[in-house]
Amino acid sequence: MKKKKGVEPAEVPYKVGWEEGLMTTGVPEIDRQHREWIARFNEFERAIDNDLGEEACSKALLFFMQYTDTHFRFEENIMDHYRCPARYVNRQEHEQFQKKVQEIAYMTWPLGATREDVLTLEEELVVWLKGHICGVDVKLRECVLDSGT
Repeated sequence: MKKKKGVEPAEVPYKVGWEEGLMTTGVPEIDRQHREWIARFNEFERAIDNDLGEEACSKALLFFMQYTDTHFRFEENIMDHYRCPARYVNRQEHEQFQKKVQEIAYMTWPLGATREDVLTLEEELVVWLKGHICGVDVKLRECVLDSGT
């Protein structure tokens, strides 16, 4: 990702921001975890903007690999608890995303991340954060509301 001419990195708009109406799941802990994902992604974006993306890639990959493991498990249990109809799609998408992040990690760790690796990770994260949270995770909101809890 290239810096915009005449724009400082801190002023560059990031690709993902928390949007309460679009991203709220009805479960405060899941929403907190999603905001943490987005904050970490934006840190990664700032590193790319400051030409530190290659260095930040390994750190980001490690965080996302660990976080997906704990966050996904927690979210899947909540969806099972509320018998959310999206729970099966949610689990499938989680598995696909974890495989993609692991593939990127295996390609980058032996020799370090290339600029292409960083941009691939960035693209995967943008698609994931926007598409999955807004397309699948938010379906939990209706189930929580229907349960009255």
